[in-house]
Amino acid sequence: MVMQDIAIYLNQNFNRSHGYDCANVVFTDEKGRKNSKMVEMGSLLKAFQKSVVETVELTPIGEIPFGYYNGAVGIRNNKLKADIVTVLPASMQMMQYENTQYDVCVPSLVFSFHVDKGRLEKTRVFVLKDDKPTGNSVLYRYPFGNVYDDGRVCWGSNVFPDILEIKRLEMVMTLFIQSPCNSDLYKSEKCIGVKDIPLRELFEQLHNKQDFPEEYLMPIKKQRGNMCLKDLMTWKK
Repeated sequence: MVMQDIAIYLNQNFNRSHGYDCANVVFTDEKGRKNSKMVEMGSLLKAFQKSVVETVELTPIGEIPFGYYNGAVGIRNNKLKADIVTVLPASMQMMQYENTQYDVCVPSLVFSFHVDKGRLEKTRVFVLKDDKPTGNSVLYRYPFGNVYDDGRVCWGSNVFPDILEIKRLEMVMTLFIQSPCNSDLYKSEKCIGVKDIPLRELFEQLHNKQDFPEEYLMPIKKQRGNMCLKDLMTWKK
């Protein structure tokens, strides 16, 4: 019999008189012919559970930024909420110290962004040595100033538009690299592990060099050992 309709009837009087819970399931085929069967309620509920189709709601996130490594995205008050980590490979960049520009090799950079209700709430920047980053890759201090000890970026008077999709974080990374550096947050012993090297002298040393010297990279310490890339992915904890 090809089933057209299924109807389920519960008869409380019948259940009370027989001492157990069951339902009368009536099948009607396409020609109107009926067939019925008494089914115990527990078996009927199990059949319903097996037939349930799970639906998954996806949140569109738009284009992802260059260097995207990992992230978590959601919506708050109909605006983007996101924690995003990007890794940019080492490259030659035109950087500026006060009013002087230098071509220097910038080591591989890690950006950690926190966006809430479409606003960029926090940016942190670190350095990597590993060519192929993993969660256990050690994070090093950004050596060129403008960044606090914990990696937070000092943006000065820069104001950002709403971050409507994570692709716009590319603009933030570009602005960070191109913004003039100063010595306000730079201490050579902390930033590069060597005493008494002013930031301008560091740029002079690196000007037109092809590789950033690894001996100038200082690991970020935490309570036990070094800070790693996986420590930035707090949404996984």
